[in-house]
Amino acid sequence: MSDLVVRPVAESERRAVQLVVANALHFSPATDEEWERDAETFPAERKLGAFDGTTLIGTTSSFASALAVPGGGTVPAAAVEAVGVQPGYTRRGVLTRLMTEQLRDCARRGDAVAVLHASETTSYGRFGYGIATRAVRLRVDRRRARLRPDLPTAGTVRLLDVPAALAGRGYGRADPVVLAVSDSRLPNNTGHYRISPDGVTRTGESAQLSLSVDTLAMLYLGEWTPSALAGVGRITSADPSALARADELFRTPVRPWCGTSF
Repeated sequence: MSDLVVRPVAESERRAVQLVVANALHFSPATDEEWERDAETFPAERKLGAFDGTTLIGTTSSFASALAVPGGGTVPAAAVEAVGVQPGYTRRGVLTRLMTEQLRDCARRGDAVAVLHASETTSYGRFGYGIATRAVRLRVDRRRARLRPDLPTAGTVRLLDVPAALAGRGYGRADPVVLAVSDSRLPNNTGHYRISPDGVTRTGESAQLSLSVDTLAMLYLGEWTPSALAGVGRITSADPSALARADELFRTPVRPWCGTSF
């Protein structure tokens, strides 16, 4: 859509945003009574809208959060939610414009990563999101089971500021590895990064491993290993021994998990 405009949502447009999200995700819009009660929990800040003329046809939102990373630290994170495109406007580039502008906006705000729970994960890989945690389904004998909190669903992570995100986590004991990272939507992230137990530096050295930013996101929390992702073609290796070193560098003693669905 050549005449599509993407901009921050005004306070007066918040209810229109809620209606678009409800229509896109197939749940009932808020009644007047519900909106009066809940409006204050639905701020306009960090909400973006896609407009066809004056008509709101798509939206995405985020709020400031933090992500615990391997090594015991945290990095600033954008928790992405309320993504939707009005039926009748899908597959016309609306989501692409919204998500691309949101990535830029969150990066400008200083978020190192963006995180979301995806109902359809294939929609977000093209924006650099990688599946960083996995969900588990269990069948239990209700006669013997005790009530426990629900297991969280799988979460996806997008690195907005690759140097800051990589520097925020810890690494295992192994010789350094140089990664070539590509990011078509946030090109400042594209470059070579030297990963070592002492930290991360941007470098002009030749890369031993090459990967896209969504694959790096899959490695980031330790759920996947470089050798496993290389085995399915997501990482290209110029030095076979580098994969074993990268496995050790990115290895974590605890698997990642998310305790909130936000």
